[in-house]
Amino acid sequence: MAIILSYDSEKIRNLCTKEVIAWQSLPRDVVKTLINRLADLRAVSSLNDLLVGNPRETNALPPGEYIIDLCNGYSLIFSSSHPTTPLLSTGAVDWSKVSRIKILGIEKL
Repeated sequence: MAIILSYDSEKIRNLCTKEVIAWQSLPRDVVKTLINRLADLRAVSSLNDLLVGNPRETNALPPGEYIIDLCNGYSLIFSSSHPTTPLLSTGAVDWSKVSRIKILGIEKL
């Protein structure tokens, strides 16, 4: 089963789903990489299967945000979008069981 994507705002949805808006809003190399990373996310059944973009959990509070590098210092930030987020016994998100994510932003870090 593929990862299901949702979006935190109309602005981020438009950047991710309407290439014309992405091309007008972001640098060319970033848009190319964003298109590829979104395809990669749709192709995997678990975030553990995602090998590109240096995927990792952020140190954000509250916990549970994930980040993938795009290029030129830009990153894609998202969180679990499950009604009840799967957790490990430690209380951390069990990313191996997350199949729904909410894209929170594209930022230059």
